[in-house]
Amino acid sequence: MNTVNATGWLQKDAWTATVPGTYARILCFDLFLVSHRRPAAPAVPWRCEIADATLQAEVGPKLVAGAGLMIRGELEAVPFLKNGVVSGYTRTVQLDRVEFSRLPVSAAQPTAEAATP
Repeated sequence: MNTVNATGWLQKDAWTATVPGTYARILCFDLFLVSHRRPAAPAVPWRCEIADATLQAEVGPKLVAGAGLMIRGELEAVPFLKNGVVSGYTRTVQLDRVEFSRLPVSAAQPTAEAATP
């Protein structure tokens, strides 16, 4: 197992997808990561996928733009073909653990300042 532990943030909300050739649903999102060894380098998105239905139900509603995450999962690279020739790889992290370090305030939730007269 190629385990990865990382921290990052989401720039857009998570979405669901169907695994090709099956009816299984996975939860997907792009996690933006910054290298601590090269802080001047731009943030790079990594595709993250959650296959476990229990974990999907637990964290899915919180996977919104602006959320900060700490993740653990397994690195996976799958070749994709163009005209029958391998033209690259899709790199994903198959997650088994997600923790939130920051959640954005939803527009539907009143803030403490707005609630006081």
